Amino acid sequence: MKKLLIFILALLLCSCSLSDITNSGQENRIYILETEGKEYAAEAANSDLPTDLRYLYNHIDGWEDFGISLEFVRDALNSLSYDDMQSSVANSVLSVYKSLCNQSGEPSEVYSEFLNDDGRLSLICNSPETFYGPEASWNPYNITVSDEVFTPFWIFTHPLSDYVSKGITPDMIKEKIPYYREFCLRLGADTYLENKLSKYLGEEVSLTFSADDENDKWEKGYHVSYKMPEPFSDSSVSPEGYYDPDGLIPNSLKTEFAAEYEDYARTVAETNAEKENWVEYDLCGYIYHDLSCFENIFSFAKRCGITYDTLLSAFTSEGMSKTDAEQLADAISSNYINDFLNMICGDEAIISDGYFYTPDWLYTWSTDGWEMADITPEMIEERIPYYRSLPFTSEAREAFEYKLGYYLGHEVSLECVIEKDGEIYDLNWLACHTASDYLSAGISVTDIENFLDITAPSCGDTESYSWITGQYNIMITNG
Repeated sequence: MKKLLIFILALLLCSCSLSDITNSGQENRIYILETEGKEYAAEAANSDLPTDLRYLYNHIDGWEDFGISLEFVRDALNSLSYDDMQSSVANSVLSVYKSLCNQSGEPSEVYSEFLNDDGRLSLICNSPETFYGPEASWNPYNITVSDEVFTPFWIFTHPLSDYVSKGITPDMIKEKIPYYREFCLRLGADTYLENKLSKYLGEEVSLTFSADDENDKWEKGYHVSYKMPEPFSDSSVSPEGYYDPDGLIPNSLKTEFAAEYEDYARTVAETNAEKENWVEYDLCGYIYHDLSCFENIFSFAKRCGITYDTLLSAFTSEGMSKTDAEQLADAISSNYINDFLNMICGDEAIISDGYFYTPDWLYTWSTDGWEMADITPEMIEERIPYYRSLPFTSEAREAFEYKLGYYLGHEVSLECVIEKDGEIYDLNWLACHTASDYLSAGISVTDIENFLDITAPSCGDTESYSWITGQYNIMITNG
């Protein structure tokens, strides 16, 4: 009997054409008649689509009749992946949702349609160290209520009801409008946020900037420079690793190629004038250390066509060893830019595709810039020991640790340590052991001297530092 009913059902289904179904007021549904006649399904029944989405689609003509609220629809759409959002099912649901929001005067709060295909939106929304680091509460892009920090990403992705529940007032939002203008959101995403904020403020909000605005320093809307805490307590400190390539052109070459050098220096000065703000953090992009921005022997020799022999003679006349001079002259004359950078920057700077990235660049710049520069976590890991040697203030060290930890995917400590045979000796260990223990662990007088120099700015007035200094003096006395 069951087989007979299935057979009769199949005949009835086969008697219905696709046009009959789509003409019945369900044009958005795509029905597929199975060959065996046992069942038919819409794209909404595709097992690859989320259950909530299929449910919404199957009841698209009467959500209210089934107790489906707009909030439920909103949350379901916002949970979709990029691929799911591209389906015709999601587009149909989104279209009906927006229509109902428009009828009720509510803003559409489905942000997921914008997050996956616009690099700028991803940049401003997904820079955790920019918005969540130790400096988050005073970052001008953020809204702080009590101990909670609400970033532009949070504002973009949360519904208005959450604004209310978190105590975010319309005045707080209004203060941030100039900063949100800077993001220059693409068409669609800007309208989405404008409508959303207009509803909350009770007045029209525009995220379009005016070139005549007196605050429009960058000719693209408001700009607020994001800066990490000052890295060192002494502003005159300039660690060796903070490499500056100026002054690498031997004087003999400046004299021999005087006219060429004058023209070259003028070009570099013009380049720097155009990039006068390159050291500042800009949420809408990143800036790298490019040799064309500085006076240096590589770009000068390349511009003037200086030969290997001439370079070799100039370097040796400056007192460089023959071996080093030959390697440097070969790298420059052969246009081996990475070899050149490795020679002059050592292990402290990261070399990638002809650009060099110093510790200060990494400290200042966001991890979005690191990714865009093709700087891998492995490159960073190799330089952690060197970063520990820099005399950061406690606040700066904490901020840099946070940024490094986010990028590497694990906690990072920049506390100064002494490494011997795979063992790590930190401040606490040194403060609890004696000079003889240091020597037994293979720690030399020079190791302790370097440790004390590096930790002096942050720990010089502590009992631990005094103890280690005492043990260091004992090591000196005992020879």
